[in-house]
Amino acid sequence: MLRVLFVCSANCARSIMAEAIANQKYGDRIEAASAGTHPTGELHELTLKTLEDQGLSTEGLASKCWKPMTSRPYDVIVSVCDAAHDEPCPNFIGNPPRVHWNLPDPPVDEHPEDMFVAVYDALEEAIGLLLFASDRTAVGRGREAARQVARRFTPKAA
Repeated sequence: MLRVLFVCSANCARSIMAEAIANQKYGDRIEAASAGTHPTGELHELTLKTLEDQGLSTEGLASKCWKPMTSRPYDVIVSVCDAAHDEPCPNFIGNPPRVHWNLPDPPVDEHPEDMFVAVYDALEEAIGLLLFASDRTAVGRGREAARQVARRFTPKAA
């Protein structure tokens, strides 16, 4: 069982969706949690709508801080926004490796509903790669997923 902590700054959208996707779609292979470097304490309404539209439960999901999470062991920590990636990481048990998936922030997008769906789709694909890509290590699979996320959200040359 792969133990993953998904981290973003507010823990109200991207990391929450990652936690829900991982646990509800791949719960037989992964144990996921999420946290924020500076959590809002509330989930964005479009996070809840997007998850429910995809048939996932929102029960038990909550915005929380990453510092209390340091006492749990993780195999990998995945930051899903630049702000969380740039934060100094607290000391986690076993000093797990970190992987960064640079995802857009859906609430600030010009078309937030569409961006929530796009980020959800990217997370679903990235988590699948984290679990099933060909690399033998979680970090290698996580980096492969990061490359796929980057391809998805890099503007196409004209």
